[in-house]
Amino acid sequence: AGVDSLMTAGEPLPMLHKELEVMVNGAGLTPAQALIAATRGAAHAIGVDNQRGTVEPGKVADLLLVAGDPTADIRNTRNIRYVIKDGRIVHTARPGAR
Repeated sequence: AGVDSLMTAGEPLPMLHKELEVMVNGAGLTPAQALIAATRGAAHAIGVDNQRGTVEPGKVADLLLVAGDPTADIRNTRNIRYVIKDGRIVHTARPGAR
C-alpha cells in the first residue's frame, strides 16, 4: 500500500483510502488483510518492521483512531478521529467532522 501515483491536485496526500478500497473490492482481500498490507507489510517492505507497522511493546506509537470498524467496512478508515505520531496526538478531527 502507498502508491504515490494515486495523488491528485485536490488531495495533498496519497489516496491510501481509495487504495485500501481497491484492495478489498477489486483484489479480493478482506479488510483486515488490506490493513495488514498497509501497516505491517509496508513496514516490512521498507525494513522498519522492528520499529513500526504493528502495535506492540517497544515499537513507535503511530496510530490512526477511526470511528467505526475498518475490518467490517474498509471505508471506515476515512473516519479519522485522531492521528498519533511517535506517541503524541498530532491531529484531532473537528467535532461533527466525517
